[in-house]
Amino acid sequence: MPEINGCANPALGADATDWFNDGTHTAVRTTATGFPRPDVWRITFAGGIGWGRVNVAVTPGDVVSVVMWAAVNRAQTGYHKIDFFDSGGGYLSSSPGTSPAFTTTPTGHVLRNVTVPASAAVMGNAMFLFDTPVGDTLDLSACRVVLGDVATIPYFDGESAGWVWDGTQYNSASSEAPVSDPPVYLRRVAPARR
Repeated sequence: MPEINGCANPALGADATDWFNDGTHTAVRTTATGFPRPDVWRITFAGGIGWGRVNVAVTPGDVVSVVMWAAVNRAQTGYHKIDFFDSGGGYLSSSPGTSPAFTTTPTGHVLRNVTVPASAAVMGNAMFLFDTPVGDTLDLSACRVVLGDVATIPYFDGESAGWVWDGTQYNSASSEAPVSDPPVYLRRVAPARR
């Protein structure tokens, strides 16, 4: 079965479609080093609690695992969870989260074995910071959503070698390209002389 990335805008390659923040703080699409792709969603905090997330279409009953890369301007503990919404954007529920140690070095953070609830159409892969002073930043990018309980999720998208976009470049899910068997060549061998 080929590998997938179910996130339709995993690394902001063309725009910030499906990327959000809480509206209290400033968020922009910009570039940063050390991430799997150069484009990031940067939240600059005005102080206090804030979050950023990318929304991904989901199917009720599926079990998913996700990764999202994050970096901050100073080391601090954050929070990583998944929020579920119905097709009208109404909040349904949240997954149990984790409290990763965010550092200045971009790092992938995994949430695994999350069951999509009934009526959910969208999940928000969200990262939070708490009690931030004015000017703190949180960079997010490189989201990958896979089916199943997966402990380690390397980042791939349609720009990765051996991968293809399932639709529009940068703005669609992506899959591992099917591998075809190499061609078989027959060579005529002259009979041995006696």
